[in-house]
Amino acid sequence: MKSLNKAYLSIMACLALSGVALACGPYGAIDGKQVEGGRIIHEPNTFGNLSVFFISGPDLIDKNADYVTLAEAMENKWVVVHETGNVNQLAVENVTKSRTVVVLAGAVVKGGKQDRVLGQDLVLQPKSGKVPIASFCVEQSRWEKRGKESLLAFSGNSVQVSGKGLRKAVKGGLGQGQVWKQVANEQMKISDNIQADVRKNASPTSYQLAVENKELKKEIETYKKKLEGIIENYPNAVGYAVAINGEFSTADVYASRKLFRKTWTQHLESAITEAVSLKNKAKKDQTLDLSWRDELFNEKSYEQKNRLKTEGANDYLSEQNGKFFRYNCVLKGEKKVSLRQSFEKREKGESLEKRQQGRELQQQQRFNLQNNYFNPNPSGSFQSFQRIENSNVEQNDAQNPEPQNEERE
Repeated sequence: MKSLNKAYLSIMACLALSGVALACGPYGAIDGKQVEGGRIIHEPNTFGNLSVFFISGPDLIDKNADYVTLAEAMENKWVVVHETGNVNQLAVENVTKSRTVVVLAGAVVKGGKQDRVLGQDLVLQPKSGKVPIASFCVEQSRWEKRGKESLLAFSGNSVQVSGKGLRKAVKGGLGQGQVWKQVANEQMKISDNIQADVRKNASPTSYQLAVENKELKKEIETYKKKLEGIIENYPNAVGYAVAINGEFSTADVYASRKLFRKTWTQHLESAITEAVSLKNKAKKDQTLDLSWRDELFNEKSYEQKNRLKTEGANDYLSEQNGKFFRYNCVLKGEKKVSLRQSFEKREKGESLEKRQQGRELQQQQRFNLQNNYFNPNPSGSFQSFQRIENSNVEQNDAQNPEPQNEERE
């Protein structure tokens, strides 16, 4: 019996030294890896080629704070997302007296002159008035009313964009051309894996309509039945990470358990959509890489590259270390709490510095484009105003979604 006790104690000691959280940890008996910030990355829940890691941690803001998501606010008409006629900037207005609305980078809004994806996190206090927000077109071919939708405002938010390339293009502000390229890439990958063309709809370039495809919805529901309810096993969850085909893809962590639960379904559906788009890349006996857990929350390793001072209640920071990009929604005020941190894998050769280089190139492209508008063409005639207006929409690489007051440090 004594030898068994010694063996048990030896095993427990080894697990503790390896960073695995035991039953005596702060969040109960579920095993996981302890990381910075009082968090635990739990063991994965896997279905098919998708592995979900829940992340437990403390509430960093008042548990009673009334934070609502954009989807929730739009459904209840607590917020209005206004069409501005500018492809790369919309206006958001919180019309409530007491609720704080949280808008997430990557949220797709449907309607207006064309569907958009929002390019930054934005926290809107009650009675905010119209606040500008960066946006990208995710529906290249439309610039008019669609069906019964309003032309002046957007009807709802039901999805987050999926795919590493598209998420990074949006969150990192890599330009309209890059977003269009990645939307087309995601459409192609999804189509290849569900044996149906998701572009066959009323607006073939629309990301929103693509992910509403019936065959894709069936695939998403199959994954959701296995994974969506598992969150109930993690009452202290503040976020999640996902691996697809054994490799880290993305993670999001919140300062509020309650707020994370409100966002969970959209995050999961985005992860599932990406997993479906990569099913043909899955390998038998795929090894699950866990090395990312050592660096994801290594706070000292992150370097701030860009800081966007929004007209809301937060700043939006772009940061990087050797392995990850981190997009950080920091509340204004003395405590400067990170309401949400969103992580993307940094591939070889990628850097946030290239964002600035890309903007300088886009500014030159805009200058050249303007010269083409107002100088005679070889035949000696001027382009019409209508063509100029169309070019502003169709060639929007020159636009970059960065509203006022951005500082770089």
